[in-house]
Amino acid sequence: MSAYHRPRWGAIALTILFTLGTAYVLFEDVLRHDATFTTAHVQTVLALIGTIAAGHLFWPEIKARRLMSAAGCAILFAAGTLYIGTASGARNATVMQTKAAAAVKTNEQRAAAKAKVDQAEADLNTAKRDARIFAAISVAARASPSVSGNLDVRSKIQSATVAHSSRSASTDLRSQSA
Repeated sequence: MSAYHRPRWGAIALTILFTLGTAYVLFEDVLRHDATFTTAHVQTVLALIGTIAAGHLFWPEIKARRLMSAAGCAILFAAGTLYIGTASGARNATVMQTKAAAAVKTNEQRAAAKAKVDQAEADLNTAKRDARIFAAISVAARASPSVSGNLDVRSKIQSATVAHSSRSASTDLRSQSA
């Protein structure tokens, strides 16, 4: 003969609270990180339901003196708790590994971009220096009154222009090979 027991609303509220909290922790990768819902998640849901059921059925089985059934509930409760804990830890480790791999890739891209910026700054400084030299030679060529001096200055301008273009070509080859 079973007697009617008044519902324990506090216990029911705590059960709902802890179940929702556990479910959130176990499925955070799906809820917040856009992971796909896999069969491992389904298995976790089933293990969570089975663990809760085994925990709730343990005491009624003890009271009814069905010891083998109570032992089975205890084993299921312990195994379910262990599975949920290890599956959650493994899933969190996988998410962290994925995040770490993405961070490493981003850092490598950032380092490559910085190397390109450094090379561009070096090329800019070289071009500025060559422009100052070219401007100085041009001013000297205009100021020189003699024809022979102009020829000498013109040959210096040509050699500076050839040297600059050969440096630019070698820089272009280096940037294409990188």
